[in-house]
Amino acid sequence: MSAPLESIEADCFLDGFKKLKKVAGAVRKLDNLMRKVAMHPEVGTGHPKPLSGYGERRVWSRHITHRHRLIYEIREDSVVFIACHGHYDDR
Repeated sequence: MSAPLESIEADCFLDGFKKLKKVAGAVRKLDNLMRKVAMHPEVGTGHPKPLSGYGERRVWSRHITHRHRLIYEIREDSVVFIACHGHYDDR
């Protein structure tokens, strides 16, 4: 399944992107993951994993770094990127 990028939830994503810019290589890895997610949202690098707690929505995560995750929703014909920042407690 190749899903076109429908949108990025700007506020959440931009906040996370600012944090990632401080981590060496993270922005490049994020770019690579986003391209791979658009092509194959449920398989590939970054340990793709479905997230619970979203009801009927198909929300998944992938590792960007040990601390940061890419969170996205798989829709019928698109992928929506939700967040790209810390995981659980970001201390």
